[in-house]
Amino acid sequence: MERTLRHTEDSDFTAGFGHDEDMIDVDLPPEEDTASVNFPLPYLNLHLDLITDCAGRYLMPSFHLNHQRHMILICRLIGGLGTLGQLKRYEDLFVVRIPNTMENICVKLGFWQSIVVDSSGASGGLCFMWIKEVVMVPRSFCFHHIDTEVKVIRVLGCWRLIGFYRYPVTADQHKSWELLASLGDASFMAWLCVGDFNEVFWADEKLGGRVRNDRQIQGFRYAIDYCGLQELGFMGPKFTWWRNNPEDIRVRLDRALTNIEWSERFSGSTVFHLNPTKSDHLPIKIIISKQILNQS
Repeated sequence: MERTLRHTEDSDFTAGFGHDEDMIDVDLPPEEDTASVNFPLPYLNLHLDLITDCAGRYLMPSFHLNHQRHMILICRLIGGLGTLGQLKRYEDLFVVRIPNTMENICVKLGFWQSIVVDSSGASGGLCFMWIKEVVMVPRSFCFHHIDTEVKVIRVLGCWRLIGFYRYPVTADQHKSWELLASLGDASFMAWLCVGDFNEVFWADEKLGGRVRNDRQIQGFRYAIDYCGLQELGFMGPKFTWWRNNPEDIRVRLDRALTNIEWSERFSGSTVFHLNPTKSDHLPIKIIISKQILNQS
């Protein structure tokens, strides 16, 4: 069984939106009807843990993952696979050195399948990995996003998960928000969008350095409003990226956004900004939770 779906720089399609550049589109199966499922307990709390390591220099953050029954890992690849060094397994008991292929990384870390969009130098590059209990169907992907349909178990139904990485060059920032708007127009499903947006929503989300250009912030806000997205909030440190040379600068660049349908379906979900790893981005953990009432 093919475990990895890959998009490379040499593929027959290119990254971007709205400039004669296309994204891959994949036909999806119809959504399942989960209304008739019964459970033996009055309430059932269902959880899916989603972990992000947005910088990807060290693919696995240094925290334990072996207790998670349902899990997805999202990471951003920096400078291609050659930058990946020592990788820690689930059990966090030993360090392994493996060939720099995502197929091997996926298997060694205990994941079932993956979607890889290779980086081009220091630009772009995303990867989704998931375990066997999770079903993920790709909808579209390019250097700056992966759009998937997720099914964990029947009672969670179908919903969209999008990993997003903004264009790094400020002059291309508008392409990011056009891409986000295009993704919002693509489906009316419940969806969660998580990643490195490389922009703040409020001025106080940046500490140190030059004051953020309000016009740039407004472009981000407009895209979020257009898509009907809202913040999930978070627990933990406020700033998710920092630099202390030559000046101490801290910014909240990474976040989780959802539409109303998703937040109402998974109203018990929580976002955690975790302790820093060797990356300059904090990993983010999202506990996706749904409480089911047994009507029988």
